[in-house]
Amino acid sequence: MYGRIDVELELSPFKLAETRQMLAGRGQDEILEAQMLTGGIPRYLKLLGEYSSIQLAMEELAFRRSGYFTKEYQRIFVSHFGKHPNLQAIVRGLSRHPLGLYREELVQAEKPACRGPADNAAAGSQGPRVFIGSAVPFNKDERTARVKYFLSDAYLRFYFAFIEPNLTEMRAGSSVSLFSEISRGGAYHAWIGRSFEYLCAQHADVIARILGFSGIRFTVGPYFTPARAGEKGVQIDLIFNRPDRVLTVCELKYSDGPVGMEIISRDEKGRFRFSSPWRTEKPSSPFSS
Repeated sequence: MYGRIDVELELSPFKLAETRQMLAGRGQDEILEAQMLTGGIPRYLKLLGEYSSIQLAMEELAFRRSGYFTKEYQRIFVSHFGKHPNLQAIVRGLSRHPLGLYREELVQAEKPACRGPADNAAAGSQGPRVFIGSAVPFNKDERTARVKYFLSDAYLRFYFAFIEPNLTEMRAGSSVSLFSEISRGGAYHAWIGRSFEYLCAQHADVIARILGFSGIRFTVGPYFTPARAGEKGVQIDLIFNRPDRVLTVCELKYSDGPVGMEIISRDEKGRFRFSSPWRTEKPSSPFSS
């Protein structure tokens, strides 16, 4: 019986409800930002909660030479991927493509790494699934060749985007408030917008409840098609496929102010090129347009 598993505990990241409890007394914006920065990892949330603000926490934890998040990348890859260094190349490759890569694109981009154990990890068959996620169009099953792989870990996405490019300056002992500068830039707003899409996917059940159809079964996921000759690909953030023959289409945006009217025409173009046997519904909701 040696080595047999008797009990297995799956430790999932916290959702917003638990994050609110971890960061009791914080405002809605800080709770949302903390969730998007950490992906709901309890240890990370505990560290953020020890500071008076999320902004100050990130300055100290992510943009100082000895900061916890500054060094976390090395801890992750020594403990998890030490036997398979090629996996770092795959993770790094996915970090350069926030919208994900099809399998053939990933193999083409990271040919030396996509062999043996690394290739299995890219397929999501081993432990690294916690860092590498996959998605199929909502109307396809898991056996489809149209699978996209993406970097699912919030910390690693943030590390590659903002911490790693500033390591040299941090190691030189810079006292500049780097996170304050970064959080005002366009790259950060683009990053947080994509992170909001991950957050919404994580809370699809909550969105369904807000939109009023949580009492019925549904499947949910993104919709995407690759670009073809003379034609752009289609990307829809989130679609709920319901047994009452309704598709609820969600365009996900995170903004301090009202979303502009231009989003309507872009959303309409995507839906026009999306063929569906059901009618589509555009619900009035903070999550969709």
